[in-house]
Amino acid sequence: MSPRLSRRGFFVGAAALTAAAALPGGALAASLSPSAIHALLDAEAGWTLLDADVDGVALYQKSVTGYGVLAYKGVRPVAVRPQALFDTICDVPAHKAISGGVLAESVVLHKSSDALHYYQVMRSPAWVPISDRYWFLQSSIRRDIGGRPGHHKRAWNPLDVTKYAEAHSAVVSRFPDAVQVTLNSGSWEVQPGKTADDCLLIYRIFSHPGGNIADSVASQVSQRSLPENMLKFEVAAKQRA
Repeated sequence: MSPRLSRRGFFVGAAALTAAAALPGGALAASLSPSAIHALLDAEAGWTLLDADVDGVALYQKSVTGYGVLAYKGVRPVAVRPQALFDTICDVPAHKAISGGVLAESVVLHKSSDALHYYQVMRSPAWVPISDRYWFLQSSIRRDIGGRPGHHKRAWNPLDVTKYAEAHSAVVSRFPDAVQVTLNSGSWEVQPGKTADDCLLIYRIFSHPGGNIADSVASQVSQRSLPENMLKFEVAAKQRA
């Protein structure tokens, strides 16, 4: 049986929308370096289990001292080869189709064996009456971490839009009411399982949608979107395999 997917939830290929006050979150983003963000996300300490089984996803949250933004993590065993799942995660142009129409655009600006620069535009669902969102991101890609076959990770942080001024101007022109998500970091990690045909998927996020979003709405969006995004990538990877 395929995992149950809600059509109402956000798809955020590289970013979920987490609970935080918009103005404090935006102000604090500049004071937390990308390396510090990922150190917090990767550390095992501090995570609190919210729900042990959201469609098979264990959902956690972490409070970051001194910040109004919560970090979230999802963990799910997946019955698919690690490489197939990670290839799906790294196929940014395919995210638009995987999203089921939630992503209006998903475009790669630069690609190498260990890095990706890209942008995505997200249509807001009807159940959350807010403007569309877009983000420009840079990802680092690591494969077979520590010499361990099947242990892969793609981590992302915001990308300076001035490096792609033309692309950014085009997005603003096509989506004039969309709000840029500037507090947006996280990672997809695939760890090998007990056999060659299964693995463990870990999704970590530290983000806020920006604009005048209430904490309660941001929290609701994040808790809905994270498990659904993981399940959508699992389904897509299985279809490819």
